[in-house]
Amino acid sequence: MRGAVYESKIIDGGINLKYHFKSKKKQDLITYIYSGINYMNLSSNVDFGNAFIPTPEKNYNPNSYNIPLGIGIGFKINYLINIVLETAFYYTNNDYLDGISLNANKNSNDYYWNSHIILAYKFGRLIQKSNFEQNKSKSLNCPKF
Repeated sequence: MRGAVYESKIIDGGINLKYHFKSKKKQDLITYIYSGINYMNLSSNVDFGNAFIPTPEKNYNPNSYNIPLGIGIGFKINYLINIVLETAFYYTNNDYLDGISLNANKNSNDYYWNSHIILAYKFGRLIQKSNFEQNKSKSLNCPKF
């Protein structure tokens, strides 16, 4: 509906699979794609100019699912810390993300994008260095006396 403003709160969780691409030249580069299926609980409010009201349609089901299709690219700062930029397209089986379906395109489901930056720290045993760090030290080829 034209002129309406909406606010949606989404809680989701599910199972996603990632495929990491391996780079022979750059061992510190992280690249991957992912997809899966997520359960989604949706709470939408619509403002028609007066105040936010709960979703006005009676057959609204707050429970749904979505299918993410995402990519990520980042760098290994060291063997404990990674930084990654990730973005995903989420296709839903729901047309109520904006709280309205009847007067909009009821034959088409909603979708949304999500992008974020991840700073990851690896917990665990610090005694063994990763293959990434071991390969860096081997490439120095220092002479032994």
